Amino acid sequence: MEKNIVLVLPDFNPGSYSNFRILDTLRSRTGLRLDRVYVYNFGSGLTDEQEEIKAKEEVLETYNNIETVSSRDVAYEELMKVAETLGLDVGEDSDFAKLADGRREAAAKDLFDNKGEGYTLETLQATFDEIVATRKVFEESVELFKTGAQDRPLEDIKYITMLIDQLEKVEHHTIHSGKNIEDVLLPELKQMRDDFNFLKDKTVNKKKKKKVDAQVYVLSKSTIIKFKLNCYKKCTWCWL
Repeated sequence: MEKNIVLVLPDFNPGSYSNFRILDTLRSRTGLRLDRVYVYNFGSGLTDEQEEIKAKEEVLETYNNIETVSSRDVAYEELMKVAETLGLDVGEDSDFAKLADGRREAAAKDLFDNKGEGYTLETLQATFDEIVATRKVFEESVELFKTGAQDRPLEDIKYITMLIDQLEKVEHHTIHSGKNIEDVLLPELKQMRDDFNFLKDKTVNKKKKKKVDAQVYVLSKSTIIKFKLNCYKKCTWCWL
């Protein structure tokens, strides 16, 4: 009586082997006396969409398993290796690509620094988008500060408050330029804002109490400008 044996060998790929060679291989691997072989290709059993997700998850696992990067440039290189597969928009017309030189690398390092125990596909996308948006605000802050030269003094410190506004609403990352946003960066920026407002109020009050001439007012204005330059020195690291 003929008996049929079904062998499921997930790691065996018959490829273009002849049936005889497949039969010989199965005999040696199983120790069974096999007289004939029928090869069925069941595939992976996954839909195209599932195959795509599986491929992404495998690439993401590789990225998550990177323990350290030595520099922003290395972080950028690692990101660019996986970005297309993972669906991150880094193309020529993307917000990421439009960041100034050096800021793309900084964003890539922020992404790496915030991965913690590892990203999922969803948290990776959300964190990437948020980091790029934050870096864009920081870039705009730098440009705004540049308009505050002494011959064209800023009337406020929006270049600081816009950073505070952006950082207060982030949800998916806690590290920016290697600094903890909640514990380090926001307190420093808020202190700069409060110090500026104090100086500004002091200047206004002096002008109300005394009929100060224009020269005294200019000196007070100069004090504020010097303060802002000091702010610039303090927060240069967060703009980088």
